[in-house]
Amino acid sequence: MANLLVEGDEAEVALLVRDDWQRRGIGTALLRRLVRHAERAGLAALVLHVQAENTPMLRTVRRLARPTVTERDGTLITVSLAVTGAPAGVVPAQLRRR
Repeated sequence: MANLLVEGDEAEVALLVRDDWQRRGIGTALLRRLVRHAERAGLAALVLHVQAENTPMLRTVRRLARPTVTERDGTLITVSLAVTGAPAGVVPAQLRRR
């Protein structure tokens, strides 16, 4: 299951893969599809809230090779992922304000 909750020029990501279907590339495929959808919609960023121990999802986000801003609050990591097509290392102004 994958969903975007759009607010302004950002969207919050909801992504769920049933336990027995994990580690098969489904989460990666869903996240890539959400990024493409966000690009077509003209969004600046996707926001993901990931539990700190969910290292597979954090690795998946890193492998997208897009500019990110990461904040940690206890066991929750919030990742703002640029989708504006900016080159790697260039973080849109919307992300810098976080």
